[in-house]
Amino acid sequence: MLKPRNISKMRGGIENELTAKLKQLISISEPKKCLPNTDVPAENIILIGSSAGGPPMLDQIFSNLKGEQNAAFVITQHMPEGFTAALSERLNRICPMPVKETESGDILNNGNVYLSKGGYHTVISRHVDERGGRQGGQITLTKSAPVHAVRPAVDITFSSAAKVFGKNCFSVILSGMGNDAGEGGALAIKNAGGTTIAVREEDCLVYGMARSALKRDCIDKVIPLNRIHREIMKYIANKE
Repeated sequence: MLKPRNISKMRGGIENELTAKLKQLISISEPKKCLPNTDVPAENIILIGSSAGGPPMLDQIFSNLKGEQNAAFVITQHMPEGFTAALSERLNRICPMPVKETESGDILNNGNVYLSKGGYHTVISRHVDERGGRQGGQITLTKSAPVHAVRPAVDITFSSAAKVFGKNCFSVILSGMGNDAGEGGALAIKNAGGTTIAVREEDCLVYGMARSALKRDCIDKVIPLNRIHREIMKYIANKE
């Protein structure tokens, strides 16, 4: 068997490349947080559903969004109890808006990102601000039976949000296996006059969730992952 020549030179080149990449990662600064006006209940909601292959997509989307958005964001990522805390902390580091796990009683306010807590369904109900009478949404966590064998289920969050926000719902379906989101959530948003987009298949680890919604004719647009943050900001800008 022939041995490759200049192994030490090759090893040195790889080490130098890795060192350069690590230095680049270390030098990346956290984005400056845009502290939202927490007294303003959101009238628009951005819903994101994902499963297998979803976390890297969430990283890309939320690191490219701008702060001070005229909407609340709710992410439902299939994860067991105890695992979503680390994901919310990571997203909070890279997103210009504050990110937190959902808790019962959370009011959906502009410029805030809420990550559905693992092991619970995130249900959105109507909330009326006692001071100004402005209507918005409030979160309740439930331990009701899993849907599509998962909890949190995207269908639960999407469907409940559609009842509260109606045409002011904008949902995004990312990578994920199974029928969650397409089984009922995306259809509920469509029937309420809202909008749903899906990431294209080439960008997904698994294309089950988006395909399920496509089969039910619930998707308004299919776009590449690197354009999703622009599509979200364009939607919000048109609402202002």
